[in-house]
Amino acid sequence: MKPSYRLAVAGVFWAVPLFFAVASEGATICVDPNNAPPCQATIQGGVDAANVGDTVKIVPGIYPGKVVIPPTKHDITLAGVDQVIINPGSADGIRVQANNVTLKTLTVQGGHHGIGLHGGSVGAHLLQVRVQGTSSDCIAVDSPNVEIVDSELSNCGDDGIDANDQGDTHGLSVRNTTITGFGPGDDGIHVDRADAQLEGNTIDGEGTGGDCIEAESANAVVQRNTVNNCGRDGIEVIGANPTVVGNVATAADRKGYEVRCFGSCDDGLVQDNTASQGSDDGFDIRSDSAGLLVKKNQASANEDRGFVLRGLGGIEVRNNQALNNGVGDNDDGFKIYGANHILRGNKAQGSADDGFDIEASKVQLINNKANGNSEDGFDVGGGRSFVGLTKNQADDNVFQGIEVEKTASFTTVERNKASGNQIDFCDAGTNTTVSGNSFGTTQSGSCPN
Repeated sequence: MKPSYRLAVAGVFWAVPLFFAVASEGATICVDPNNAPPCQATIQGGVDAANVGDTVKIVPGIYPGKVVIPPTKHDITLAGVDQVIINPGSADGIRVQANNVTLKTLTVQGGHHGIGLHGGSVGAHLLQVRVQGTSSDCIAVDSPNVEIVDSELSNCGDDGIDANDQGDTHGLSVRNTTITGFGPGDDGIHVDRADAQLEGNTIDGEGTGGDCIEAESANAVVQRNTVNNCGRDGIEVIGANPTVVGNVATAADRKGYEVRCFGSCDDGLVQDNTASQGSDDGFDIRSDSAGLLVKKNQASANEDRGFVLRGLGGIEVRNNQALNNGVGDNDDGFKIYGANHILRGNKAQGSADDGFDIEASKVQLINNKANGNSEDGFDVGGGRSFVGLTKNQADDNVFQGIEVEKTASFTTVERNKASGNQIDFCDAGTNTTVSGNSFGTTQSGSCPN
């Protein structure tokens, strides 16, 4: 039976012009096995009874069986009251095929996918949902403009949230959601389409999953997330103009952050992130186009390098810190490949190898500091050319403060300071320009290791 609210709305049509009808709200349909009728006994019964725009309000309880919202049920809301638990068996817990469906305060336990957003549906809203113990993805997304907020996902058989390349999944927004435990080699959040917004989430891979966040998405915004114990990378973002800001990555089994910018990078930003205690590099960043800015990030106590820079686009790297990274050879504070990068105001301290290892040509290092590293403060690699070192400071490194290796050419060393190193400046390169520096000890021709 339709509630009286719908009947009252219907009465309005006789007294006012018809165009006022579009402003009316839908009816509320109750689901209560102990009060049926007038309520519906099952959630599926509530869905079947709903019209466009209606709300299906569900009393606490355990509801066996799957729920399917077919393509004709646009704009409906399924809202639980306190503990509403859906046990679907081996099927998807809730399968959404209509547009602008809202799921609120619902729990799905078990099932294949806990929630599947399929069939060309658009604009689903998932608020305060819980999904636990699925055999596949906790939430599978094959539709665009999906919003998942304030939710909890745990013990997912595959990905926590999988917005893959099987459908148009652009515009995914996941905010303030907790994901704990997902399949071996699978991801906490996996998205393969543009304009993803992943903000304020907490993800724990429990050491066995894949990437905590993998976003192959142009214009992705990944900010204020906390990721721990990721089985592969903490956060991986691939695409044009990434925004990776204010995240915390701890104890990743591989890299804390892997960022690849291609196409347009003019608005790309990697800022205020931390990577610590990982088993690989803290940050691995590549740009094939100019414009990517990397600033105010910190990599500390990772087992390999603090920062790795790659690509020919030219990355601007400012005011970052690499602290106490590495356990052996080649574990540098900053490892620089490619060309055209500018590093300004960065600090490398306590690295297992060099503070700044420059294996790139046409790069500029200005106002950086390297101190207490286990090999050189700054090392310009052999075969590199047109590297500029200006106003940098290298103190108390085990070998050279600044080294220009054999076969490095056209290096410029100007107005730098170095003290307390085995040799403050050693030049084995060719056509090196040296002026205005403050060095206590210097050597040329060959450099000791």
